[in-house]
Amino acid sequence: MEPQGKLLQVQPLTGGVSAETTALTIQDSKGQIIKLVVRCHGQRDLERNPHIASDEFRLLNYLYSAGLPVPRPHFVDQGGMYLSRPCLVCSYIPGSTLTTPSSLPSYLKQMADTLACIHRLSIGKLGFLPQQEEHIAAWLSQPIEPLGNGLADEGRLILQATWPWKQNNSSVLLHGDYWPGNILWQNERLVGVVDWEDASLGDPLADLASTRLELLWAFGQQAMEQFTALYSLAHPLDTGNLAYYDLFAALEVAPKIENWGLAAATRRAMEDKLYSFAAAALAVITS
Repeated sequence: MEPQGKLLQVQPLTGGVSAETTALTIQDSKGQIIKLVVRCHGQRDLERNPHIASDEFRLLNYLYSAGLPVPRPHFVDQGGMYLSRPCLVCSYIPGSTLTTPSSLPSYLKQMADTLACIHRLSIGKLGFLPQQEEHIAAWLSQPIEPLGNGLADEGRLILQATWPWKQNNSSVLLHGDYWPGNILWQNERLVGVVDWEDASLGDPLADLASTRLELLWAFGQQAMEQFTALYSLAHPLDTGNLAYYDLFAALEVAPKIENWGLAAATRRAMEDKLYSFAAAALAVITS
């Protein structure tokens, strides 16, 4: 990338679980200091999509050109020539995640407006991305761990019996993991959306549902509902099937919580909220 450049610093970045991420500080041939991020995708993602590095590079090129707050892609090594596995090099976005915003309404509105902008993008050039419905269909065909009180089994049976759900909204670009941990802020202004390896095409309700659950965990029921209302204002859509996507989001993530290294009390609190979220969705579906 910069044959005459000088590597000044290497810094591992923590927080992600799907990829190994490292920040590089370099000095280019003109003396300019540049900070880059190298992402090496994990084995799970590579098994799911062997071309994930090149696909994410193409997607980020498109998003950056469209003016979205995403890292600028600089280089991709799909063949693993340099680091023995596929990697992607992007610009570093100065910013950090924000867990205690001084103004929660502003925080939620910026999140909602940005997700709406993502969902309004044309997807005509994104045919290389997977279809979300294929992921759901594959998940529904596999056994899942019990969530408690038989809810997981009951929920899975209902989702299977009603699948495929009629899609009443046009397909959009889905981030796939739009939660506070993948959003960067500076002075409480949203400046970056990162980690696009789970991107797909499908019903916007899929992103909305998973973000609702994440916000329930982070800020509670009222914040979740406020975000939903703000998003609906920014990107009106048919929410008639939202309960199905809510239930799917809850049941899909339930077995993963135990692998997140959480303190026992934190894990129990998250599982309680997850159960309530899933139960509410199930009640809507069966009413």
